[in-house]
This record gives sequence, structure tokens and C-alpha cells, in this order.
Amino acid sequence: MYKALAVPALLYGSEIWTLRQRDKKRLILNEMKFFRTAGYTHFDDKRNEEILEELKVEPVDKKLNRYKSNSLRHITRINNNGMPKIMMNCRPVGRRRLGRPLNRLLDEAETGLSGLTRDG
Repeated sequence: MYKALAVPALLYGSEIWTLRQRDKKRLILNEMKFFRTAGYTHFDDKRNEEILEELKVEPVDKKLNRYKSNSLRHITRINNNGMPKIMMNCRPVGRRRLGRPLNRLLDEAETGLSGLTRDG
């Protein structure tokens, strides 16, 4: 049920997401809610990592990293006239809003997708 229903629903369109820390926590929370409804309760006194190891399931954030890296590798193989590559290399013109610049997909790729692990 998890692989057929929960993972596709959680990661739909995730190849182009730029996640904030809050979004990453929500993904992990929803994944664990699914496992809690599948028989693990908070009274079992088990950590999330222990539940994932027992069920032999890859964590959703690791899957997200894999999806993103596969997508970026695919886009880099496309010739330079392809629309996905043009959109990936597009730079907006004009002025941005004040404040910290928004993260872009390529910014995360340059950092090695390090902001998407459970530790970081």
C-alpha cells in the first residue's frame, strides 16, 4: 500500500521542488503518519528510524533526492534546443523583491542536494 499509494502522492512533481526546512519536515511527518496508521502507534516507543528499518523502507527524503538527481541528469542529456534545458538555464530579467533570494533547483544541485537530507 505504501509504495503504491503513499509514495506517489507524496512525491508527485517533486523533481522540480525546492524545499524549505518546513516542507521537508512535513514530508517526513506525513510519511510517518502513514506508518502509524499501518500498525505502529506512539505508545510503541519506537523512533522513526527504527520503524523504517523494521519495514525495510527507504525514507521519503532519500527518494526525493534520488528523483531530483535523476531528473537533472536527464535534463543535462537533452540537446541545447530542448525546452526543459532552456527553462533550466533561464535567468529572469528585472528586479527581485527585497530580502533573501529564493532557492532555485540548480542552486540545490550545486550544493549536492545537501539541504534535503534528514541531518541537514
